[in-house]
Amino acid sequence: MIEEIKDINLLKDLFDKYKKDYNAIVNDYTFIYAYKLDNKYVSFVVAKILYEQAEIIDIFTLEEYRKRGIAKELLNTIINKKEEENITLEVNINN
Repeated sequence: MIEEIKDINLLKDLFDKYKKDYNAIVNDYTFIYAYKLDNKYVSFVVAKILYEQAEIIDIFTLEEYRKRGIAKELLNTIINKKEEENITLEVNINN
């Protein structure tokens, strides 16, 4: 199940598995969607909207839940719920 997260404390355990001391900021321009399975959060996406463009900041799925299409569902949620014409995701060789 996908949920829009307003209280980032709900994702603290998941954030810690992503990066030590990771902190996402939720405000009028930034939003977080998380995927809950087996009664725990297993994946999240953080994005921001700036000048009618959505930018994916971070996306992460716990290793044991990968290759199930969870991240794809999160991205599709952003595509379907946000009205921006452009959505970007920057990647590099380290990720």
